[in-house]
Amino acid sequence: MSRLRDLGAWISGVCGHLSKRETVAPALIALLVSAVASPVATGLMNQYNARLHARDEAKHQAISHFELEADAFGPFATVFVLGLSRDNKVDPQAFERLSSNIVSQKTALDALQWRLSPDLLKKAQAYEKALLAVNAVLGKVTSVEDMREFWERTSDLLVIRQDFLPRLEADSV
Repeated sequence: MSRLRDLGAWISGVCGHLSKRETVAPALIALLVSAVASPVATGLMNQYNARLHARDEAKHQAISHFELEADAFGPFATVFVLGLSRDNKVDPQAFERLSSNIVSQKTALDALQWRLSPDLLKKAQAYEKALLAVNAVLGKVTSVEDMREFWERTSDLLVIRQDFLPRLEADSV
C-alpha cells in the first residue's frame, strides 16, 4: 500500500512540477499510461491469437478425422461386396466393419458441422443424409439379389462426397 502511495505522490509531484510547462505534462502522462497499457494490450492480443490458433487447429483436426473415416468407406464396402459376391451371404465381420465406418463418419461429421460455413454445412447435411440412406439399406442386404438399392445409395453417397471433400479440404487450409 505504501508503494502505491509513493507512486501516487511521485506522479503528483512530477505533474505538479511540470504543470508550468503545459505541453510537457500531457506528454509525460501519456507516456506513463502507454508504458502501463502496452504490456497489458500485448498480453491480451497474445491470448486472442492463441485462441484463434487453437480453434483453427481443432477445425483442422476434425476435418482430418472425417476425411480418414470417409476414405476408409471404399475398402470396407469393397470387402463387404466381395464377401457377399463370393458366398452369396453377408460376412458378419465385413458387415460390422462397414456399419462401424458409417457410424464413425456420422460421428466425425457431427463434430465438424458447427465449424463449417453455411455453404459447406448444406453439403455436409446432404452427405449425412446419403450416409444414413446407405446405412438404412445395408441392413436389408442378405444376398447378391438385394444389392441394387445398396449400389444406388452408395453411388449417391460417392457423388456427393466427390463434391464435398475437395471443398472441405480447401476450407481447412
